[in-house]
Amino acid sequence: MDDDSHTGSTGSRLDVLYEQIPATQCAMSGACCSLPQDEHRQGKTVMFPLYRAEYVNIVEFIKNTFKPEAQRLVFEHTTERPKRCLFLGKNNACAIYPVRPLVCRTYSVLDAETIRKGVEDNRGSVPDALLRKFVERESRIVGSDGVVCPKVVVTQRGKLLKHVKNLITLAYDRTLLRLSRTTDVCDEARLRAFISETGRPQIPIRWTFGGYNAIARRPVGWMRRNLKAYWQSSSLPDAKDWPV
Repeated sequence: MDDDSHTGSTGSRLDVLYEQIPATQCAMSGACCSLPQDEHRQGKTVMFPLYRAEYVNIVEFIKNTFKPEAQRLVFEHTTERPKRCLFLGKNNACAIYPVRPLVCRTYSVLDAETIRKGVEDNRGSVPDALLRKFVERESRIVGSDGVVCPKVVVTQRGKLLKHVKNLITLAYDRTLLRLSRTTDVCDEARLRAFISETGRPQIPIRWTFGGYNAIARRPVGWMRRNLKAYWQSSSLPDAKDWPV
């Protein structure tokens, strides 16, 4: 899964990874991609951190498919926790569906029974520490009701066993980590401004779409005036805690 021996563009290598994830069918209610006011005040979000490689892949898709005015609006977006995903389009369709990131693709794929079975199937072949972390992480996502969203149906259940193992062993993340370490999101001038204003030696491997826009799409002058406060107010831990 996480073998880097094959060659190809970032987009094609992401496609290979994404193909491992079971497909789902959504009722397209828009409920998973927008938040009521009270949940937004509680700190919840609909746009989770994504990997640098995924951000660059989405940007390329936007440049090739969005009209100029739509591109401008998307690339001006720097809000980390919007109440509505900026890619939630007409009829609640995802405007970047072919290149949506890992966090969107894995949403609502596992239920409580699949998690339990995945642990039993991999016990003995995978370190117990990884199994415990998998259960802790996925159970937080799934919750006590057993499913994330009852309006999502897994349509490729034959991929579930391999998918669960990839999640347990962090295979997806390891591949995305390696791809992202060699993926640039901004030019040298913006990189220098980022280092100067944040004191961090590198741009995060994972951050929000709005966060990446703040360093990749905004003018350098804007970064020098605003980035320090923007960085300090970041509410999503991946922006600061994910290893470089």
